[in-house]
Order: sequence, then C-alpha cells, then structure tokens
Amino acid sequence: MATSNAIRKPRRSQALVEIKGKQAFTTSIAIAEGCGLSHASVIKLIRKHQSHFEAFAPLRFEIQVEKRAHGGGSPTEYAVLTEDQATFAITLFRNNEIVIRFKVALVKAFRTALNELQRVRYQQLELDWQEQRSTGKTTRRELSGVIRQFVDYARAQGSQHAERYYSIITRMEYRALFPTETVDGGLRDRLTAAQIARLTSAEVIAENALLDGMNERLPYYSIYPLAKTRVEQFAGLMRPKSLH
Repeated sequence: MATSNAIRKPRRSQALVEIKGKQAFTTSIAIAEGCGLSHASVIKLIRKHQSHFEAFAPLRFEIQVEKRAHGGGSPTEYAVLTEDQATFAITLFRNNEIVIRFKVALVKAFRTALNELQRVRYQQLELDWQEQRSTGKTTRRELSGVIRQFVDYARAQGSQHAERYYSIITRMEYRALFPTETVDGGLRDRLTAAQIARLTSAEVIAENALLDGMNERLPYYSIYPLAKTRVEQFAGLMRPKSLH
C-alpha cells in the first residue's frame, strides 16, 4: 500500500538520484522532467501499474508545494522510487532520443549512488571512523544541552519560535562545512573520519559561542549570528587554499 504524505518544499534543483539513510532513490518528478513528459501523465502511469511497482518495494508518495512569487502554492503528489522501481518505470515509456539519453543518465546516477553507499558501509568498519563518530556523538549531546539552555534563554526574552534553533544551528553547521552535501538524517554516517572531526570542532565552536552570548547577557537574536559567524570563519579556514 502506498504511504504518504509529508509536505515538502519544492526540490527542482535536487540531484537525479539522492541518498537518504541507506537508500538511493529518485522521484517521478525527476523522471518526468528528464524524459520531457508531463508529471501528471507519469504519476497516472505509476498509479495504473502500482501493483507491479510494489512487487519490488512498497510504493511511497509524498507531497511538495510549489511556492508562487506572490505567495501561496499548489501541492503536487509525487512518487519516491527505488532503483528497481525507477528501472521498471522507464520501461513503460516509448523510446525517443530524449528518453534514451535519460535512461543512460539514470543508470549512471544510480550506479554512482550505490557506489557511494558501498563506500559508506566499508568506511564504517574502520576504527578511526568509529572513534570519530563516538566522539562526535558525545559532542553533539553536549551541544544539544547548550541549545536547550539557549532555547529557554530565548523564550525568556520573548522568542515565539525558540525551538527552531535545534534544527537551525545543525543546518548552519552542515551548510558551512559541507555546502555540496544533501542535508538529511544520514549525513553524519556518510561523512569521512576527517569530516566528522571537522564537524565536531564546529559544534564545540557553536557551543562556546552560545555560552559566551548567554554569559554576556546579549539579546537572544544576536547570539545565533555570533555562533554562525564563528562557525563560518572556522569553515573558511578548513577549505583548501587555491594554488593561484
């Protein structure tokens, strides 16, 4: 049976194949765009043959909302497809030059994603990676405790959305250090030992910035920018220097 339906933001710039946790997947939107077809016709075809798709895995549907320039938006239901499901989907389309090129691109994209998943599995067997991951978990728990203090601090000053700082600070660190990575719950497990070490250092920096701001009794809305600036400065130091 199909599962549904968390509302997501539009993701037109997403990769053809993405990794989430231990799964590589594509979407009916990506397939429709790649084959030059209307998404409505693709999702209709998937619904028509749903029982065949579910011979490979339960078929999952989600909803994204296309935001309009003047506000509002229209929801679009799309299917999330595994490699086998995506392969079956493209066998249902008539071949033309666009469809053939897309099929080649899709096969290559899944191969790249599956190679990455294999790399992750092997690296997690390495002692150094396991040690860095364990240290990182301890540091993350400490940072979460400080964020909890900061949330209470912000609430006491009148913030109506203080709880958001848990995700805001996490995403800020990821974007500063790993701007090309897909941010999801499995990102830490995909990072190398060296990347985890950098993330751990960034979390210590963010923790200290939050504590400094609260100890100095700064307004809550100026403390997050302080943490963001320090983390971004650290990230800048970690980037490879140009040879030119």
